[in-house]
Amino acid sequence: MSEAAFQGEEKKTEDVITEASDDTMNDFRASVGSVEAGKAHRCSRKCLVATSITQLLLILGLVAALMCLLFIPTDSDGEQVVQQLRYSTRPHHIGGSIRKFVDREWRHHGSILGEGPQWSVVSSSASKALEQTKNYGGTLKSMNMALTAYVLWYLHYDLNGSTGVWSNADADTCLWDGVRCDLEGKVAELDLEGRGFSGELPSTLWLLAGSLRKINVKDNKDLGRPSLPAFLTQMPHLNHINVCGTEYGILESDAICAKEIAGSAQAMVIYSDFDCDCCVSCGVSVGSNGVATESGYDGDEDGRM
Repeated sequence: MSEAAFQGEEKKTEDVITEASDDTMNDFRASVGSVEAGKAHRCSRKCLVATSITQLLLILGLVAALMCLLFIPTDSDGEQVVQQLRYSTRPHHIGGSIRKFVDREWRHHGSILGEGPQWSVVSSSASKALEQTKNYGGTLKSMNMALTAYVLWYLHYDLNGSTGVWSNADADTCLWDGVRCDLEGKVAELDLEGRGFSGELPSTLWLLAGSLRKINVKDNKDLGRPSLPAFLTQMPHLNHINVCGTEYGILESDAICAKEIAGSAQAMVIYSDFDCDCCVSCGVSVGSNGVATESGYDGDEDGRM
């Protein structure tokens, strides 16, 4: 065989080998591609399953939350449940919970409550009352207990009460001197007679509007302005006010006398040194039958709350 023919055969052989190599590489790439595609497909299925499970858990959580809301009572017990879910009373959370609750009430009822609490001012009544409440720590078992303690300490500081206004330091405010609670543990009556208060009843007292029925501030001679605070008209359960021996001397409006008392057939009664449609003169008490009788101004048991 001539050299030229030999080189030609060699060239053909190389071409065949090269072509075979290319085919092999193509087959290999195709195989690798198939494997990768399979992995991607399996990954896609796993991701889809994970996403579906996450969505299912989210739906179940929403359903559970909705069921809880549906079965929470609409009475005060239900209100307490909602408060406990929304506000934590753990010792290191109680301060923030009170601020959150109070700020929320001010946002929703600013027209009644007026200027908001001055949390940033250390010497303010709000800040001092908050610190006193936080001192009870883990003994505060509910948001109602925490809020009530805050309001009562606020009264103490805002009205410049004498030292020891609250003689009982127990976290359960129902045990405090002058505080009477209803069966649900909420403040129903406040007897603050002769506590050395001065200034004006603060609108923070309205935070007890859900339960407060009676308030007695008799014989706090430096307490009050010419007219009773307007926010008292917006307290639906309040039906008894005693301002005898205070600076309160007039009602700007008889709306408080005309208001309906929530959950009660009793009419509004204001014991005072001034006249109004629902006022009763100091030294006169009104019995459960609605009949006015004399009782000493200094107050026997019938003339007080």
